Amino acid sequence: MSTEVLLIDDGEGDVRLTRETLRESKLAINLNVATDGVEGLANLRRAGVHAQRQHCSNQQNRGS
Repeated sequence: MSTEVLLIDDGEGDVRLTRETLRESKLAINLNVATDGVEGLANLRRAGVHAQRQHCSNQQNRGS
């Protein structure tokens, strides 16, 4: 099973370096890249992560 990682960075060099470092680490990581915060949030929404966190946050605010 791989770990999903979202990198939000608009620097091509930084993204390339991150990919290379993760590849060399031999860890099972699936790197998703967004170039800005808007794209990053869209990525999280598609994955259902943001909706899940929002749901948990709403329950905590209600004292559930």
